[in-house]
Amino acid sequence: MTRKIHTVPQHENPSIAARIMRSHSIHHVGVTLEGRVAGTLSSFDRLELVEERRFVWRQRPEPRAHGAGPRKRDEG
Repeated sequence: MTRKIHTVPQHENPSIAARIMRSHSIHHVGVTLEGRVAGTLSSFDRLELVEERRFVWRQRPEPRAHGAGPRKRDEG
């Protein structure tokens, strides 16, 4: 049985490869250059990219002080 090989062009944004991996529940995609397979990108390679960018969680916004939100309009 032959399986479909999912590929992504070499100069494509890495998020496209991540989307393909996630949507097909796979851990590897072929990387193509000029229509020929030039390599493989794995989910571990994607994790390495995240580490290189020094991914940092953003801080949660501070809760607003009581009464600092938008005012309610009077109905009537």
